[in-house]
Amino acid sequence: MKTTSAIILALGAFFISGCASQGIKTSKENVRNRLLELTPVGSSPQEVLNFIAAKDFTPTSYNKNEGFEERGVGYSKVIGTSYISATLGDYYWFPKSRIYMNSYWIFDLEQRLSEIKVFRDIEVYRIID
Repeated sequence: MKTTSAIILALGAFFISGCASQGIKTSKENVRNRLLELTPVGSSPQEVLNFIAAKDFTPTSYNKNEGFEERGVGYSKVIGTSYISATLGDYYWFPKSRIYMNSYWIFDLEQRLSEIKVFRDIEVYRIID
């Protein structure tokens, strides 16, 4: 009986914690591919802004003067000439953090969509005793 209760408790914690994958909890690549279907390469900034508004995403910035800076360990490069970013959604992850799914639509010199980048950002809450 204790083993059954422990298994049920563990499964409950697994699903409540956000470990089960659906929607924005799916892989970044799946989200990126879906965004490319809905806002294909060659889209204008206005088309992307209309899409963001229609989906009720939270726009975070529209940088018309600089490309997107891609950074990694030991390198940094600028992609495109402008970009639009938005938070696609968020979810809680057990026990004390929140995951945000963010997307960047990157535009070329002609102000046409050339790339989409998708990132997960983690916000960790500190519980004070």
